[in-house]
Amino acid sequence: MKKILSFLAIGIMMLSTSTIFAQRPVKTSAKQKCGNNLEQVAQRKADNLQKEFNLSNQKTEEAKSVFLKEYESLKALRTEKGANVNAEDMRVKRESIKNQTIEDLGNILTPEQLKKYKTQIKSRSKMTKKNAVKKIKTI
Repeated sequence: MKKILSFLAIGIMMLSTSTIFAQRPVKTSAKQKCGNNLEQVAQRKADNLQKEFNLSNQKTEEAKSVFLKEYESLKALRTEKGANVNAEDMRVKRESIKNQTIEDLGNILTPEQLKKYKTQIKSRSKMTKKNAVKKIKTI
C-alpha cells in the first residue's frame, strides 16, 4: 500500500512539473518581433526616439527615414561582404555609416538631445562589449 501511494505521489509530481515547464513564455528578440522588415525596425527605433525626446510626428518621420537609410546601407554592406572585402574595411565602412546617421540626426535633434543620444549609444556599445567578453570567458 505504501509503495502504491509513493508511486502515485511521484507520478503526480512528475505530471505537475512537466505542466509548469510547458507553460513558460518564450522570449523573443526584437528581430523576431519585427522580422527582417527594415521599415518596421526603423519605425520602432524612431518611436523610441520620439518617446525619449518628445519629438513631433514630423521629426519622428524624418528620424525614421534616417534610420531606414542607415539599415539599407548596412544591409548593402553585408551583401558586399562576400566580395573579398577584409574585416578592417568593413569596420571602417560601418563606422562611416553610423557617423553619417548621427550627423543626419543632428539636423533633427537639438544639440542637447543629440549629446544625450550619443551618450546612450556609447553606453550601449560598452555594455555590448562587456557582454561579448563575458561570453568569451564562459566558452
